[in-house]
Amino acid sequence: MVSLAVMELNITSIQTTLLWLLANSRTDARIGSGRHYLAEELRAQFSPHQQPSVQQTLAAMWAPVSQGLAYIDLTNCSPDNWELCLTEIGLAAARDEEINPDNAGEYLRRLETKVPDASPTVVQYAREAIVSYTSKSYLASAVMLGVASEAAFLETANTFGSWLDDGPGEKFLEIINNPKTNYIAKFAEFRKE
Repeated sequence: MVSLAVMELNITSIQTTLLWLLANSRTDARIGSGRHYLAEELRAQFSPHQQPSVQQTLAAMWAPVSQGLAYIDLTNCSPDNWELCLTEIGLAAARDEEINPDNAGEYLRRLETKVPDASPTVVQYAREAIVSYTSKSYLASAVMLGVASEAAFLETANTFGSWLDDGPGEKFLEIINNPKTNYIAKFAEFRKE
């Protein structure tokens, strides 16, 4: 399983750091044109061997705008001083201590922390759910979360079935692993046991 904590640097992980920076009132949030103040502060948050490229940094700065988490404050007459500011939703995502899918990187990190042995299938569908959610494809996100939940349940049920005594365990696993048995029946059997 690929660890989310050591996953390669991507826009989602950079965006998590960006949200944190923007929630910090001491951050110079100016976008700038000749000098990219916010981009420089963002890049400085990473170690030199993991520092995002300028292109990755700028792409990560646009992601929260498209997701409604941030906006560009154009009230200053000089474009060099325009700032990237958090919306109320963005501020909630940056400060939220609960699991919040608006902060995709933190959501995935917390998933790994709370479920360190999640299978690659569960992690893959959880990532797809987050990508769909941040793209405002909520139905697709719900479907992906459903698939991740079903995979997690079936893995749990198989482990549980292996734990049961041979007779009841074999009968239980036959029901769980039968492709013709619908999911509701599998869940009902799990609850019964």
